[in-house]
Amino acid sequence: MNSVQEMVQVYSRLRGRGTSASMALEQLRADIEKLSKKDQAEVVRQVRMIETMLKSPIKTDAPLSSDSPTPIKPISSKAKTVQSPVPPVMLGATYAPGKTANCPRCGKPNPAEEILCAHCGNFLQTGKSLFETARLDESGQPDASYFGEDALLILMLRDTNFAFKLRPQDNRHDVVVGRSNGASMKPDIDLLEHGGDSQGVSRLHMSIRYEPKDKTVCVVDMNSANGTFLNGQRLHPREVRVIRHGDELRLGKLVLRAYFQHGTGKK
Repeated sequence: MNSVQEMVQVYSRLRGRGTSASMALEQLRADIEKLSKKDQAEVVRQVRMIETMLKSPIKTDAPLSSDSPTPIKPISSKAKTVQSPVPPVMLGATYAPGKTANCPRCGKPNPAEEILCAHCGNFLQTGKSLFETARLDESGQPDASYFGEDALLILMLRDTNFAFKLRPQDNRHDVVVGRSNGASMKPDIDLLEHGGDSQGVSRLHMSIRYEPKDKTVCVVDMNSANGTFLNGQRLHPREVRVIRHGDELRLGKLVLRAYFQHGTGKK
């Protein structure tokens, strides 16, 4: 399965479980932005097909379902029940006719409240991400690893809309991620009810620590059985790695996405 198919599958599952289109795309934003222009346009095409079917159900061989093990198959031009081309489908708020916004990459116009460019697949509302890193002035230019005292760490499960929100800078000890069944010490973030057992999450799998001097958040693999992966790269046991806004963390087979939300204030 290639990256486009995987993203379309995750999007389909999220929509089938009641997640809004905008929230589903936000969860996939970091992955979509890494794709080529051609692949981004293909994601847009297939997402629009899904939205068309949700608006006007169409009989296909691959029904839209949150339990479907495979992504919705692209509808071919030969399908008898589908008219071509697929009409535009609004993924954002209600569109006011006549208002458009130019794509920052290709320059072509799109409905003002659209999320993805219909021409090249680029995100249009680059400044409106729910979990976007705060804009800092020119006096200092920290990269996406910057995590200030007022920041909030959001760990979002990739296949659902569930999110853990924490402030590791407020903890005197490392925040432990794992599953509680059979463990002598209960983890701070318990993944048992989120499929942790079946997806290979260890009882004490990974820890999260805040480095106040560097203003960063680090993760450490706690000698887990099935490994901790940061953006696809496996960590050595007890290896310390800095995480950045938008990074992917995989514990066994369970995938989390890390987001930094700045300016939240202390508890």
